[in-house]
Amino acid sequence: MNYLFGGKDLKQQQGRSDQPPAINIHVVINLQKANLNLELTIDSEIPFDLFLTGIKEQIFAQRMQDEDEETIEWQLGNGSNLQQNDQRSLKQLGFTNNCTLYGTLKLKGSREPTINIICSYQQLKIKMKLPFAPYIPFVEFLNEILLKQIFENETPREFKNNIECKLEQIKIIKLNETSSLENLGFSKNCTLYINLNNREYQKQILQQKMILNVLVDLQFQKIELNVSQYKSTPISCVFHDILMELFSKLQFKVTQPFAFFINEKEIDPYDCRLLEDFEQIQSINLEMIPSNKQSNQLLNEKYQFALKNKSKWYKFKLENIIKIQCIENNVTVRAFINTSLEDITKQIISELQISKIYQDYSLKYYINGEEFQEITSIYSKTDIKAIIKYQKQQNVNNSQFIFQYIGDFYQKMIIWGQINSNNFLIEESIELNDLHKELLDYVKFKMFGIKQEQYSQKILEQENGFIKVNYIQKKL
Repeated sequence: MNYLFGGKDLKQQQGRSDQPPAINIHVVINLQKANLNLELTIDSEIPFDLFLTGIKEQIFAQRMQDEDEETIEWQLGNGSNLQQNDQRSLKQLGFTNNCTLYGTLKLKGSREPTINIICSYQQLKIKMKLPFAPYIPFVEFLNEILLKQIFENETPREFKNNIECKLEQIKIIKLNETSSLENLGFSKNCTLYINLNNREYQKQILQQKMILNVLVDLQFQKIELNVSQYKSTPISCVFHDILMELFSKLQFKVTQPFAFFINEKEIDPYDCRLLEDFEQIQSINLEMIPSNKQSNQLLNEKYQFALKNKSKWYKFKLENIIKIQCIENNVTVRAFINTSLEDITKQIISELQISKIYQDYSLKYYINGEEFQEITSIYSKTDIKAIIKYQKQQNVNNSQFIFQYIGDFYQKMIIWGQINSNNFLIEESIELNDLHKELLDYVKFKMFGIKQEQYSQKILEQENGFIKVNYIQKKL
């Protein structure tokens, strides 16, 4: 193939009038660790695939072995990408005199460095890997994710001012940041967390909650309860939560189980239909079984299980206010008891004007001495003491603040998925160190009771404050 490139033969042929003109081509090939530069004179009518064969023979003493060769990606200087098996002539493909051809060698076994992306979107967690381009500005990289991976063409209005980005759950990055990924601390296999907060959607979720008025007949007295539940909560869980609410209010121990009624019709205590499946709920009643009457096994089990787990019931008046005392800053912040620790942190940052003083900073969280990466789903039962420490860095644009919280905290868990293809969603509260397995065991028994062996459980995803799980009834 040497006759393809320069040399005496080609020059002699150029002197003939019947030969097409030759062109000069500058070839730059990225060979992983270095660039190879070639200056070639070539017939413009030569097919591109044949041209590449000659280049490979120039580069390698012998043809690349199968275990080494993967592919070379080619791009003409005008930006057009070329396929190595293209049989059109150089002239047809747009090659001109003194043009440049770029090639990038890809070897088998070599992997392009990537960045992990975890995007929280409504109730979904979207995970992806994207190529790591160190020199691309962050704002362009973010737009690439939002416009090509999440949305189409345009970011919806409700999200534009409600996007939070964190590198490794620590460093907060502003949406309009123009620094390169490399300068911001990105590296291969790092993780960028993107939280898309749709306030309207969150309002819709809250609107899906309904207040149930429940009348409990204790034989010797009647008690009225108001219980808040999602419309997509299974009835079996609703009945359990009603019992938990009842036990938290009574000053004496209940010794008898209850029968459950909706619209005056008795309902199985482990009925898995959703609350919204009942078109019109006019009444929910619980009636204590008299001691002189025999109760069935399911009612006994429902009562015993709720009694055993009543300590898991966290119930607070949403209008209650807690105080967050920043000990070393002489600042006290107040928030509703239903405010997450993440939103409390934002309130403190605003109060101390951290964002105005420091353009770029990262956060670390400690709760009662233990480090936490994520505090979105963590809430406090009581007032909080906070210690905010500034960790000095050589570069003021890379400051770090350590938030230490002291108090009595718990975690809210959203558990959602499907029961026999029907979507459900429930909310549970657990101690910070409780295991997810124990929570799911509790939820499964709460839903199905002794029938739980009839259902298979498939955990699809677990994140902080979030578990997606499907239950499918086994075929008998």
